[in-house]
Amino acid sequence: KTSFIKGFSTALSVFTERFILFSAIVTFVVTGGDIRAGITFSLVQYYNLLQLTCNIFFPMALALLAESKVSIKRLENFLSLEELEPEEPKINGFSANVITNGIEKEKD
Repeated sequence: KTSFIKGFSTALSVFTERFILFSAIVTFVVTGGDIRAGITFSLVQYYNLLQLTCNIFFPMALALLAESKVSIKRLENFLSLEELEPEEPKINGFSANVITNGIEKEKD
């Protein structure tokens, strides 16, 4: 899912920036606006900001959300496992906690 979102985001960012900018300028001219370099430059800057937000940060947030859900699920599965009883450490077959001079000491 994450790779799909990243691929879609990349394809969308290449196409949308130029197309939407072109449509906005055409609409501005058709509605009677006088196109000048200042207006065009401002539109380019605004659409670059919008593209950064819509085509980069939003899909990145969705991808990180999906990865977070997977991580939380793994942590839940790990924390819900039964605890194991620790084994008593042994050295050469003898209990490591009760060895005295090489002879196993009886527990009291």
